[in-house]
Amino acid sequence: MEKIIAKLTLLTLRSIGRLPLPAGLFFGALLGRIAWLVGPREVHTTRRNIEACYPQLNAREQTALARQSVIESGRLAFEINIVWQRSTEWLHGQIVSISGEHLITQRDKSRGLMILGPHVGNWEVLGAICSGYGPIAFLYQPPKKKHLEPLMIAARSKQGATQLPTDVRGVAGLMRTLKRGETIGILPDQNPDDNGGDFAELFGHQALTMTLVHKLLQKTGAQVIMGAAIRVPGGFAIHFWEAPAGIDSADEAESLRALNVGVEQSVALAPSQYQWEYKRFRRQPEGMPRFYHR
Repeated sequence: MEKIIAKLTLLTLRSIGRLPLPAGLFFGALLGRIAWLVGPREVHTTRRNIEACYPQLNAREQTALARQSVIESGRLAFEINIVWQRSTEWLHGQIVSISGEHLITQRDKSRGLMILGPHVGNWEVLGAICSGYGPIAFLYQPPKKKHLEPLMIAARSKQGATQLPTDVRGVAGLMRTLKRGETIGILPDQNPDDNGGDFAELFGHQALTMTLVHKLLQKTGAQVIMGAAIRVPGGFAIHFWEAPAGIDSADEAESLRALNVGVEQSVALAPSQYQWEYKRFRRQPEGMPRFYHR
C-alpha cells in the first residue's frame, strides 16, 4: 500500500510540474482558499504568528494578511513542483528583475561568500539562480517522505550545486567550501536543535536562532549577504543586499540578533509570502509561557 501511495504521489507531483506557471498559481491559490476555510493547524499557526509579529495592525488587517499568507503558501506548493521540473533556461525566463547582483559578481573571490535566504517567496528559485554564479554548496535535509528525495535532489543539482548532509560532515563541507573562496547557501530561519542555537529577538519575541552562521563566519572570515526570490506578476524578482551590521561580530548575541534583523528585512519585502505556518517560536526560554496552544 505504501508503495502505491508513493507512486501516486510522484505521479501527481509530476503532473503538477507540467502545468504552465499561471495555471499552477491559480490552482495553488484555490488550494490556499480551501485551507483557509477548513482551518487546519497551519492556519491557526499562521494567525498566531502574525498577531504576535504585527501588533501594530488591527484585527481586520491581521486577518487579511493571514488569509493572503495561506493563499501564497498554496501557490508555493504548486510553484515548487513546476520549478523543480522545468529547465534552467525556463527558470531564467521567469526572472523579472535582479537587484544587488553586483554583490555576487563583483565580490572579493579570495574570500568565501555566504548567501542567507530565509523562507520568504520561493527559496528554491533563489537557490537555482545562485547556482548559476559559480560553485555553491547547500545543506541538505532528506524529506520525511523518502520517495520525494530523488525528485528533490535532481531539481537542486541541475547546475552542479553540491548537496551536503545536515550533520558534522556537512558543516565541515561548508567550511571547506568557504575556505576555497566559493559560495554556500543557508536557510537561516529554521529551528535548530538544542546544541545548535541560542535565543535572540525576532519580531519582538525570543526565537531559538541557529549559531551555525556565526561560527562559520568566525572561522572563515567569509563575506555574507541576504537573498530572496519574491513572487511578482510575470515571474520572480530576485533581491540581494548586504547583511545587517554586526552579523560577523565576535559577540554571539550581537551576531544572532543581526541575523534575525536580516530575516525581518527579508519578510518586509513581501510579508504575505513568508512561511508563517512554521512554528518559529515553538521553543521559548525557560520560565516563559507556551507560544502556541495548538
